Amino acid sequence: MSILSLFLTAAAAWATPLAGVENEETTIRTAITQQVPHGGDVLFVRDSIGRWYRVELSAGCLEQTADVHTVAFRTQPVTGIIDRFSSVAVGRTGRVCGIESVRRSAAPPQRDSRSPIARD
Repeated sequence: MSILSLFLTAAAAWATPLAGVENEETTIRTAITQQVPHGGDVLFVRDSIGRWYRVELSAGCLEQTADVHTVAFRTQPVTGIIDRFSSVAVGRTGRVCGIESVRRSAAPPQRDSRSPIARD
């Protein structure tokens, strides 16, 4: 496979919309009340007025971290919003990772019987 075809395949995968997730980047302007790890470097978070967001963290952020339920969002100074330029501190070690993407979303899909959100 040529480098060009690999690039085009990767670009097509990146552009493919995710079911239940909006295509446009957004910001979170209210407090986070719930966080649901969803595998890889993805968290689903719910804000204080019940809206869900899919937050993708920098590559490898949640690897080797057993305590993925302890995530502290570092908001933008002054405005207090969470966006792609914010960061998170993960687990008890406080490992700091960047946020790659914030998009509005449906509630996270149930992954297994221990998932906190049941399917509709």
